[in-house]
Amino acid sequence: MRTLTLCICCFLFEIAAVAEPLDFTHRPQAFTGTSQQLTEKLQRQNEKAFAEGVLPVQSIEDIKDRIDQGDLVLVEDGIGYFVDPNMGKGYEHTDMLRYAHPRVVSFLGCLGIEFVRTFGTLQILSENRQLFYVDVEQTAELKVGSLIRTPEWQAAIRNLHGEGNAAPSLCETPVECTPHYTGLATDLSKKNLTLDQIIWLRGELFEMQRDGMLSVIEEMRGNAFHIFVDSTFSCG
Repeated sequence: MRTLTLCICCFLFEIAAVAEPLDFTHRPQAFTGTSQQLTEKLQRQNEKAFAEGVLPVQSIEDIKDRIDQGDLVLVEDGIGYFVDPNMGKGYEHTDMLRYAHPRVVSFLGCLGIEFVRTFGTLQILSENRQLFYVDVEQTAELKVGSLIRTPEWQAAIRNLHGEGNAAPSLCETPVECTPHYTGLATDLSKKNLTLDQIIWLRGELFEMQRDGMLSVIEEMRGNAFHIFVDSTFSCG
């Protein structure tokens, strides 16, 4: 009986050790990997998009068609986040890069509100349930650095940042393209965030990836989080 009790105690101790909070001061392994592993992760993101009938755009006309069909919507500044005003700077069709799948807008809205709850001041008026917030820090907003892309803009990104920092603009097969072509991916910049905000963001994204709602890569060269929003995404 003593031996059994001892074993049970050891087992409970192991569970307690596993349940210790994760340290998000540094990038979690779930967001990193070798070049080959990250390429495969991006391909899996595309495969998920293709499985639900969301294929990569090939031109501005494709984007316009999807806007008309309601498959892409304009992403405007919201509570706790804003779209980088310099996104697509120098590109002829900058206005077309501010669109994304409706699911991405839902994700940004939910994350932005939680961000403000943590780092700003959020008020909910009970009469009409409208949300109002007042920032207590200049940095209390998430910056959306990228949404839908065209092959033309992807080529410009590669020329600007180097070929090793972005997926090829022209792909031998659709699955090898950047998931940004589907409109289901977005990038959140880390450049305007404090360390505490980055740690918080890692934790939130980690939980949603663990639950199968997102697929995340933390890009060091781009200093951003690349986020693919899965069909299972929902606000907590």
